[in-house]
Amino acid sequence: IAQRALDDTTVRAPFAGQVTQRYVKVGERLAVNAPVMDVVDVAQLEIEIALTIAQANHVRLGQVAHLHLESSTHVVNAAVTRINAAVQASTRSVLAYLSLPPNSARVGEFATGLLTTGQATGVLVPRDAIMLIISWAIHAARASQPHFVQKKIFIVFSDFIGEI
Repeated sequence: IAQRALDDTTVRAPFAGQVTQRYVKVGERLAVNAPVMDVVDVAQLEIEIALTIAQANHVRLGQVAHLHLESSTHVVNAAVTRINAAVQASTRSVLAYLSLPPNSARVGEFATGLLTTGQATGVLVPRDAIMLIISWAIHAARASQPHFVQKKIFIVFSDFIGEI
């Protein structure tokens, strides 16, 4: 009986990990089912991201995000491992989870990054290089003839002017 009582005083985690939060001190009495500590498996860290419903429709499992972590100067690639099926009622967002490579981040660390949800091809032109000139010519005719509106749109790219 004495050995069993001694064994009951030892707390063992179900996996190897790191203690991130202690809720009690040595010698304190505990209530039944009271939390003692938080243990995190640092080999399998995830980042939780909130997506709009429209963004979540374009995110797929296995998709790669490029992250900048507070503790690192280089880009860390993380894969989408889970996407919640339900929308968060309070924020109207969908939570997704990115799996980080082992030992690449600390628990509670913040990150910024890029998760591409769509691509388009075309010609990219700086906004300040485009000037839109709209020329209207309204022609009125006699009562026996209908009037018409003629619209000309010119787009100016630096020194080039093109008519649409």
